[in-house]
Amino acid sequence: MIQGARSDRTYRFQFPFGTLTGFKNGDRQSLVAVPATDIVKVHMTFAPRFEDVELGLANGGLLLQSAAASPAGTQEEWQLADAAAMSGGTKYYVGSAASEERITCLANFGLIKPDPEEPGSWYYRILVRRGEDSSIPQAWAAGTPVQWISTITGTRSDVEWQVSISNITLFGPTALQVGGPNENDRMEESKYATYAGYWEEAPYGSGWWSGGHAKRCAPSAADDLRRVTITYQRDAIHDLYVGTWLGTSAGKIQVVIDGGAPQVFDLYLNDYSGLAAMKQIGSGISPGAHTVQITALFDKNPSSSGYYFYYDFLWPLTPQDVPDGPQTYENISLAVDFDTDHGYKKPPA
Repeated sequence: MIQGARSDRTYRFQFPFGTLTGFKNGDRQSLVAVPATDIVKVHMTFAPRFEDVELGLANGGLLLQSAAASPAGTQEEWQLADAAAMSGGTKYYVGSAASEERITCLANFGLIKPDPEEPGSWYYRILVRRGEDSSIPQAWAAGTPVQWISTITGTRSDVEWQVSISNITLFGPTALQVGGPNENDRMEESKYATYAGYWEEAPYGSGWWSGGHAKRCAPSAADDLRRVTITYQRDAIHDLYVGTWLGTSAGKIQVVIDGGAPQVFDLYLNDYSGLAAMKQIGSGISPGAHTVQITALFDKNPSSSGYYFYYDFLWPLTPQDVPDGPQTYENISLAVDFDTDHGYKKPPA
């Protein structure tokens, strides 16, 4: 709930990520089950923006004297407290959580001080027009709020719906884990890697890639070999992730670990701009030396427009609990807006 919005209606929703259905690859003919392993990011977008709500609660005032019901279109002066932000030509709401009236502030004549030594006598002189937008003028008691957002819904009039969020409860495995034991174990595209075929520097901005750079390729025929081979050693059981890119022009890759059975991964993602991602390609790998071959295939999802494979890094990692931060900042916040890279790319485990 938004404090001060004067709304006590609460709705509870459940998002069963274990049993989700959706339209696969933009095909809206039928719903199919969505494996939890295919969920790489979740966008929860609500309206209105909280900045508007906070502004709307501040932009208004409180009636100091009762107002009688007047015919729609009537212009009259009201005395309000805390109405410095009200401006001429702006529409406002006056009312309660049960009923409201739409008015227009025609002019704010400023703060009037009948007794300069007694702030309790001060008020803002406001000229209003009653019954706007087909609302019914009503009698309002002293203390009734006047505000830019609706007294009933807590939102502006030009949004289609609204929501307040509180008391979120998560079910199932909720503990966040990160890759370890050391992020420096991640092997960049230039480390321990041998390339076959033509590769080029990834053209996107340095903010996308680990270390600021990555490589990409796209085979032009079935016999056009584009492969990267990585050798590494780890002293513990670990999982294996490849840093890559998912998008509408990505193809499929084949992964072979220590000469084992080939695994094929589809890197296509129906996302408006694609995203840098970490794709798990192995789990429970034994300690020791290992060789990983990743081949870009001349094969793709039918919806994909290309065969691109971006290779950013290989990361043999062991999922672990989030370690304590090396330093605490009291005045800095993380950039975790839904459309920033920081919000969804790490951690993988």
